[in-house]
Amino acid sequence: MLTGLFNSLRSQNFLMFTGELFILILGVFLALQVDTWNEQRKANSEATEYLIRLERDYLSIRDRVENIIAEYDREIAAAIELGEISRNPLEKKSLTRAEEIMEELLFGRSPVQRSATYIEMLEGNKLDLIQDVELVENLVRCDSYIIAELSNYNARGGYQLEFSRPLMLLSLDARTLPFSEALEIALPESLDFQRALTITEAVNTSGRIDNEGILECASKILNRLSHSG
Repeated sequence: MLTGLFNSLRSQNFLMFTGELFILILGVFLALQVDTWNEQRKANSEATEYLIRLERDYLSIRDRVENIIAEYDREIAAAIELGEISRNPLEKKSLTRAEEIMEELLFGRSPVQRSATYIEMLEGNKLDLIQDVELVENLVRCDSYIIAELSNYNARGGYQLEFSRPLMLLSLDARTLPFSEALEIALPESLDFQRALTITEAVNTSGRIDNEGILECASKILNRLSHSG
């Protein structure tokens, strides 16, 4: 092609020169367009895969947070009920229920974890693949909520362990003594025991509120993802 251009120019055949130059420019333009189209197609395919994975992650996060909130509700109710039992004369029926409540209060849970797909996109500078600005904003917001909750979860655990010792001691005694005896040990310190239950209720209420924020933003993300799909 270049040889033809030079020959046309040398022979002063400007019409042929112009035509061959146009063809050359057109070929370069088309090649660039094909490259651009291939890159865009690759980016679109990658974005679609990320969106599918994000939806999977946040469906799991939403379901997990809903379960966590239900667990907090159960523990809040359990602390209130155990306080009522401890303020009244102990009977066999109430002791049986108190044993069940302690199991609920001692139920272990783990906080919700961050989206692995979001972390991968963030670290790989891939968030710009998502064209939905509102979706990106919610992804950033939700991840910050989860990070904060992971920190708050540990802080609440330490706070409850420090200030709810009567309740913790009761749980330990109940593992080695009949529950009626363990509760009798706890009752003489009724003020501290009631305070421990109040703190347990407050700590669980705080955890519930934090997780409600995560649930709200996760639901918004899933709503945006359904529109993106």
